[in-house]
Amino acid sequence: MPVKYAEHFSCALLKFEDIYRIPPFAASVKQMEATKIRIGETLKNADMGKPNPEMVRQTLEKFFRWVEEPSRTPSFSWLEVALLCRGLHTEIAGHGSLMRSESAVGFLLTEFAAQYSGRMLSPYPWQGLLSAYLNCPPGNNAAEIRSREALRAFLANSLDAVSRSSSFKPRWLEGILKHRRVLEKNATRTLAEDALEGRSEIVERIAREVDIPPTSWFWPELVMAQVDAIVGYPDDRFKRAIDPVLAQLRQRRECIDKGLARILDRYSLCLAAEPHEALLSLAVFRWKSPSLERQTAWLRVTPKAKAMVQRWLVPHDLEAVFRQLVEDSRRHEFWLQFVDRIEFTHIWTGNSVKESPSRLSQDREERRPVFRDPEKPDDNLILMKIGGLFILESAVKTGGKCWAYREEDINPQLLKHGLRYGVFRDTTKNVFTNSYGHSDGLIHSGYAWEKAFVSELAKFGIFPDRMTFEALAARYRLVVESLPDGAERICCKHGSGVLGEWLGKHGFIRRADGFYRQSRKEEAAEF
Repeated sequence: MPVKYAEHFSCALLKFEDIYRIPPFAASVKQMEATKIRIGETLKNADMGKPNPEMVRQTLEKFFRWVEEPSRTPSFSWLEVALLCRGLHTEIAGHGSLMRSESAVGFLLTEFAAQYSGRMLSPYPWQGLLSAYLNCPPGNNAAEIRSREALRAFLANSLDAVSRSSSFKPRWLEGILKHRRVLEKNATRTLAEDALEGRSEIVERIAREVDIPPTSWFWPELVMAQVDAIVGYPDDRFKRAIDPVLAQLRQRRECIDKGLARILDRYSLCLAAEPHEALLSLAVFRWKSPSLERQTAWLRVTPKAKAMVQRWLVPHDLEAVFRQLVEDSRRHEFWLQFVDRIEFTHIWTGNSVKESPSRLSQDREERRPVFRDPEKPDDNLILMKIGGLFILESAVKTGGKCWAYREEDINPQLLKHGLRYGVFRDTTKNVFTNSYGHSDGLIHSGYAWEKAFVSELAKFGIFPDRMTFEALAARYRLVVESLPDGAERICCKHGSGVLGEWLGKHGFIRRADGFYRQSRKEEAAEF
């Protein structure tokens, strides 16, 4: 009987072993190794979470007491050291934040670190210091910037020690080990070179793997590092680099004005400082008018850069007033011939324009003060500074006049925020006389009113610009067509005016669909 029972038990055991077969020893080892790797990968991404704010505050208060009297303060546990390292930006009543106290940061990274180095250099507390460094906000607080630099140096010098003390490498530690250049002094300079050379994916990968927050000081400094780099480029390379850097500046309120000023100053030093529309648009949007108004914003740039922007605005303003507001092509053509002589322009808009801002581009609209005068509520004015004269045009479709004043007579009024109608038609100060010899300004009437204007301007040494035919065609946006028979045709709607007169003097014959001439002469396009 016992034998049968033993056989029965043996058979049952064999069946159990067949069902739950123990793997070979080598397979067991591999399974354990795979499990260890899987657990390690999971732990690498583990988030310890944010510490209790009240515990952080209490630990910081204890630290500030320790700074004052180290010998009378109880020692810090590992948890307290970790809380301290993760609370550098926490505000404490009567002390502020640790990062804004140079002396406290100095104690933390020297005397305190010497006493508690083993605890500070374990991964969790050290990660708190790294996070504090990367989360420093942008700004000009000198103490905070110096504290940040001290923290950077500590992190850079202790990174390898932290790596050795870690039994396994969390994902964030792998990231900073791989991209330790973030902890180098002036790291943004080398990263700026990568960005400017089209290797922006390097910066993006570093930011992702090191976890640099979008609010970090790192980003505006990276943009400014690119600005610093491009202003040292030769002219051609500098101009090509402006647009991508400007796109980044637009997203960074912390450094947009500083960066824009540096680029404008550098652009004004180029041998050819042709208008740059993106620069012009951003400068006017940020700082409003560079002429006449209180101009504290424009003190950011050199006088040369400011004058450059003023010149860039001249053709824009002439077109806005004489093509968009009053639709007077003759006046537009007339003043366009003096573009190189006009130092700056300024526009006052009437209530009618204020009510319909779509008639002017928005970035220009924001720099134009409204001309508020009950006597002329819908009038628009444009001022042109040419040589020693301030010329004011009343920008209305009919009946508008043109006045001119010397600087000493009109400048005190122009420095104010607004003008009244009587100010710019003062017959005792206006220097433009009409055909009757009266000091009542010039009027745009008659077939050849332009000749009267040119004659009056010549009295003050003001003459039209000298241009080549190519320059004239570019300024007036003339499309010159070469016909099969060798002739040239210019589609110009207006036969009267200075442009039609010039074309007539230089071999062009006016027809219904434009101006024609048979042969072209290379000559200066003198009006």
